[in-house]
Amino acid sequence: HAALTGDPDVFWYDGTLPVSMATLTPPLPATGWYTASMSIQFSATDLPEDADFPPVVYTQLNGGPWTPATQLNLATEGSHRLLYQARDKAGNLEAAKELRFGIDKTAPSASLGADRLPNASGWYTAAVTFTLTVADAVSGNPTGYYRLNDGPWQTGKTFALASDGAYRIEYYGQDAAGNRSALASTEVHVDATPPV
Repeated sequence: HAALTGDPDVFWYDGTLPVSMATLTPPLPATGWYTASMSIQFSATDLPEDADFPPVVYTQLNGGPWTPATQLNLATEGSHRLLYQARDKAGNLEAAKELRFGIDKTAPSASLGADRLPNASGWYTAAVTFTLTVADAVSGNPTGYYRLNDGPWQTGKTFALASDGAYRIEYYGQDAAGNRSALASTEVHVDATPPV
């Protein structure tokens, strides 16, 4: 683009596109999801440099209006799409760049249910099947974890207890962002062997 200088008989030409940069704080997690508020700092370079008229970075968040920005602070949960591009004093506009990320600060819910109630004494007299249900409304794709009597953690939605004994079941859920529900536990007693 061409523009007038201070001298009406002198023009300058600038055909160099500015270059914008975005710095995410904290850096983007491998999951693509933040579990707390985050910020983005914007900067741009342009040649020839002009300290009086530096390039400006414009941003568009989730399809909203384009606005100039040097920093965005985001806390709203959900998936986000950010476009940004720099414009210099001559009107040169670089191609828009894109960032996609999510914010999920809410732990999933986890619940454990048996296929039936125990008898009046609190015992199961036959094999019993449990269902571990985990739900998450933001990042989704939650996973349930459980363990029996301090054994190794396992994943799965259902499991059965058929052997006689007392069991302590611990369980929790984890969503795609890495949020975990509070650890919960329950006691179960199974005696499927009739007396002799």
